[in-house]
Amino acid sequence: EGKMGTSIFYHFLGHGFEMRWLVSEMADVEKIHRQVVRKSARIDSGRFIANPEISVHPEILSGCDLVIEATPEEIGLKKKLFLTLDQILEQNVIITSNSSSIQPSSLCPSMNRAPKFCGLHFFYPLNIKQFTEIITTNHTSTETCNTLESFLERTGFLSLLLQEKQSFILNKILLEVQNEAWHIVNSGQCTFFELDKIVTEHLFPSAIFSMIDHIGIDILSVSIKNYIASYPNRNYYLGFVDVLDQMVSQGQIGKKCGLGFYSWPQTYLEISLPSNSDQIAEHLKQTWFSACKRFAAVSHLPLADLNDAIRDYFEMLKGPFEN
Repeated sequence: EGKMGTSIFYHFLGHGFEMRWLVSEMADVEKIHRQVVRKSARIDSGRFIANPEISVHPEILSGCDLVIEATPEEIGLKKKLFLTLDQILEQNVIITSNSSSIQPSSLCPSMNRAPKFCGLHFFYPLNIKQFTEIITTNHTSTETCNTLESFLERTGFLSLLLQEKQSFILNKILLEVQNEAWHIVNSGQCTFFELDKIVTEHLFPSAIFSMIDHIGIDILSVSIKNYIASYPNRNYYLGFVDVLDQMVSQGQIGKKCGLGFYSWPQTYLEISLPSNSDQIAEHLKQTWFSACKRFAAVSHLPLADLNDAIRDYFEMLKGPFEN
């Protein structure tokens, strides 16, 4: 029932499905149910199936056709949940993980589940992010992929079908820019306040360090470690990771606690751009474009689809592969 899990539930609530919501043991089920009732009152009654079930007991998911897991980014927590669900769900159920960094093959509870198990990675906020990544293992069936593609299309999403070796492609492109931005600030060329202003004025609508605070520094730190685990040049990212880990150890985990790179709520800061802002902007742009080309080469995705997904993800008017 965190930010992402809640968004996923509410999105599909208005699409005519019978919904069941497994929440954490500490959740206030009555409060959540009241919120769902208020939310459903604003949904077209012709598409809403009344009285979604909400419970802290995993047995609530018995009889479901599709399960979307959205627990915190902790592999042990996810594996424990899937082992529990393996004892409850029928064999024909499609089970997916919304993990943003953990490969689904490491989460699948048994080989019997493997053909119906994969990643289903949504981006936040769901109401403006059009694309979703379907991340397959070597055992995910074509039937499962086709079903999920149809399901996503029916509910307003476009999908990118990725093997897990090429998974989380959009987040990995962003990481290249985030890491390079940290190196620029760490080298003394500008402050992170100045860099964020350079980015919003020259590159993307969303600033780098402000975005990190919104994501959660604790979440990003775990994700980056998962991404770079197999990178041959992983040492290049470790300075950035060390800073994030240090902030987490000090309780600075971003907007949700009121302190990260920024203090929240933000106060207006009068920031002048440094004299080398054009060079910094061009360097970050080339970093982004090089990452787009590199990941396009290994993803085996249609270039037009990836271009549209990158444009959607970065909220740009044009993607990297169009004039």
